[in-house]
Amino acid sequence: AQIVLMAGSTVSFAGSSALIYFEAGTGEVHYLNSVWDIPREQTSGNDIPPCGTPSGRQVLVHGFMAGLEEAHSRFGELPFESLFGPAIYFAEEGFEIYQYLGWIIDSRTHVLTQTESGREIFSKPSGARYRTGDWFVQPVLAETLNRVSQVGADHLHSGAWARELVDVVRDQGGRLSLEDLEDYEPRWIEPLTFDFEGDLIHSTNAPELGGGYLRAAMTSLDVDGLRAAGHYTSSTTSLAMLLRGLERAYGYGKRAPGTSSSHSDAVVAVDRRGNVAAFLHTINASDYWGSGLFVDGVSISNAGCWAQWHISQAGPDRRLPTVLNPTIVTRQGRPVLASSSIGVGVFPDSFFSLVDVLVFGATPQGAVDDPAFLQPDFGTGRVVHQAAWGDFSRALLDGVR
Repeated sequence: AQIVLMAGSTVSFAGSSALIYFEAGTGEVHYLNSVWDIPREQTSGNDIPPCGTPSGRQVLVHGFMAGLEEAHSRFGELPFESLFGPAIYFAEEGFEIYQYLGWIIDSRTHVLTQTESGREIFSKPSGARYRTGDWFVQPVLAETLNRVSQVGADHLHSGAWARELVDVVRDQGGRLSLEDLEDYEPRWIEPLTFDFEGDLIHSTNAPELGGGYLRAAMTSLDVDGLRAAGHYTSSTTSLAMLLRGLERAYGYGKRAPGTSSSHSDAVVAVDRRGNVAAFLHTINASDYWGSGLFVDGVSISNAGCWAQWHISQAGPDRRLPTVLNPTIVTRQGRPVLASSSIGVGVFPDSFFSLVDVLVFGATPQGAVDDPAFLQPDFGTGRVVHQAAWGDFSRALLDGVR
């Protein structure tokens, strides 16, 4: 339903995902990787056009729906078909376009109207584009979701939808093949687990980079020094320690300069048995709706446009390393915290929040309310922060500088 209500702008049914799951019955923590595969024919990232230049070559092998089905087959209890009820309802019956969605539709009109499929979704019968306050329905998407609910993720990997995707992408110069889609498999991988002050932190493992970023940042901290110096919202010393931890994290990933994406959403849930799911899903695009391509109502990501360096490093027919890091913290075998974030731009917020809870004893809501950084600009030495995440005092920032 979340994807439908975002109209496929920041999340997609043909997106990417990762799951960290605490199984209460066994006390085990599981990691499911459903991230992009690189098409076989894409032997290098060097010829992938940069973001802002639409191309089918930027389209990778999606994994969201296959991952959802795999997670459900192992841990789900409801009938698979029933999972789609709310999403189909909002696609068929529609909803009023809220201000944020109206704003991004308006800002991305040039992308949404570049193909006939996009114009059909985002234009009224009169030809005018949808705006804030309009009633928005997605009947073609509803039909696609109905089909997936009946036959499963195969519809997006080997059925008619998959064949149409390949035609659309290759018509735009892409190298995606039906064989790429048919061979895609979500992977159960041992989570990356490390000790932090007696707690165990469980996150994503290779080929994902997010868990490694988190371990590098958390284990670089002088916890006694942090506590002695005081909270990072009032202590120059503590804030500088956290920023040095972020420097350590970014060095871990050997990240190519300028490669990041923050279009994603997290679902963190606990059931009555004590099972915990930290699920992160994303369109992983360079901007809202990414490529501007749609197949039967489903938005298609241009994730390859920012990942040229990673694609060249990984090679064809390999899983793309990205920075998803849903995370669960356990204490004496029981879960005490779950969180999630994506991207080098949003990861610092997750790191600050974990430190706030595990080192300074904040509540989860308190950690969210406290200020945090988006990506610091280490290249120039500037301290960059986002006012929407709260504000640090001028004196504190001057002290860090």
